[in-house]
Amino acid sequence: MQLNRSGIAKRAGLRGARGRFRLIAAFLPCLVLGLAAGPAHGADAVDIKMLEQHADTIIWGHCKRIKSRWDPRSRLIVTDATIDVRSQYKGDLASTITVTALGGRLPERNLALTVPHAPQFQAGEESMLFLKRDGAGAVRVVGGGSGMIPIVRDAKTGRLRADRRSWAQLQQA
Repeated sequence: MQLNRSGIAKRAGLRGARGRFRLIAAFLPCLVLGLAAGPAHGADAVDIKMLEQHADTIIWGHCKRIKSRWDPRSRLIVTDATIDVRSQYKGDLASTITVTALGGRLPERNLALTVPHAPQFQAGEESMLFLKRDGAGAVRVVGGGSGMIPIVRDAKTGRLRADRRSWAQLQQA
């Protein structure tokens, strides 16, 4: 693949103003979806109060399964996580919900999208989730990965608890 002086790929048909517009248009949904999901995540730590204020719903849930797919509306890979709701602390949702996050893998198409600071769901995992419906009605995690606090079993007591150490690592990632 050849690059011109500004580093834009020539073979991809991204030359000139029209090509730059297509490049910007391709990444605009990432920005819009990231902002719609809630407060920005970055160098400043996202605190619980901010997550609580921006979330319509706060739950403790168990991730039953995940499925990545191509979203034709945003033209990006998204992952749908099926969550069994164990407890609700704010808001009102069904006992089983689908939470959509940017990124995922489509091995059949040899495609993957990794989004920094996006929540990463794993089947069998428990977590506290700060959630909000976006304009299209999809349930998303507020604050990216910061809005997903892992729940673990304490080795000493056997009790379930929020894993603050993992959450702190997520905030600094």
